[in-house]
Parts: sequence; structure tokens; C-alpha cells
Amino acid sequence: MNKNIKNLFLLKDGLVFLNHGSFGSCPKVVFDAYQNWQRKLEQQPVAFLDQSRNFLPNMKPVRHALAEELGAFPDDMVGVSNATEGLNIVAHSLRLKAGDEILTSDHEYGALEKTWEAVCRRTQARIVQVEVPVPFTSASEFFDIMMAGMSNRTKVLF
Repeated sequence: MNKNIKNLFLLKDGLVFLNHGSFGSCPKVVFDAYQNWQRKLEQQPVAFLDQSRNFLPNMKPVRHALAEELGAFPDDMVGVSNATEGLNIVAHSLRLKAGDEILTSDHEYGALEKTWEAVCRRTQARIVQVEVPVPFTSASEFFDIMMAGMSNRTKVLF
């Protein structure tokens, strides 16, 4: 890992850390900002969490910055605890029906595989999982493999 990047984190010297997904370390600047927000919460918990006076106004700049980055509307942005929670919200909100297909690969995160299985039990949609050999040599190879798994019934590409 580039030492300049590694120095952005609080990780122990000599540690090579590859799991920034489920149990990842955050950059120092993010950790410091989090600690600042935590102190504000601890100083006045009820006022901090009061939706109309503090919480929603504090979230407004975040929603606006994210919306600008993504080319979306600020009122369409919502904070979630992590990617798994966000993807669960999306997956369970889709109006899938019997015969619809969810296209995925054999390299997905186990928690989300279980999410799609639950969605399929409820909706009678089905998962189509394509095998992506490792290593693949180009983005176009990956694209071609995924496209080969699509059909007119594919409603979700995960």
C-alpha cells in the first residue's frame, strides 16, 4: 500500500488491512469528524436528535453535497448505516413479480445474496447467477459475461 495513503488511516504500523467493507477502518479525517459529532450528541442528546431543530438541518448540507456529486435531488438523498442496509432498502422496495430475474455474479457479498433470496421468496422472482472466471482480463470481458446472462426478464442487475 502506498505509504501516503496508509498514513491517512489509524491502522497499526506494519498491518496490511484489506477488509474495508464489513469491518473497514476509516480515514483519520472521517474519524475526527465522527468524534466531533459524537461529542455534540453526548453534550445534549435530546436537542441533538430533535428532528426539526437540529438533526434535519445538520443533515441538509450532507444531502446537498451528495446530490450534487451524483446529479440527483437533495430530497431524494437519505443516510443509511452502511451499504448493506441501503441495498436492502432498495431490494425490498422493488416491485418484482413471478418470472422476473435478478442478474448477479458468483462474486457477490453473502449478506446481499441472502437479501435477494428473501426478495425472491416473497415475489417469486428468481436469481440468475453468472460465473465470472478469475482472472478476467478486461472490463469488456466482464461486460460480455454479464450481458450474456441477461434476458427480457432481467429486471435487476446486481
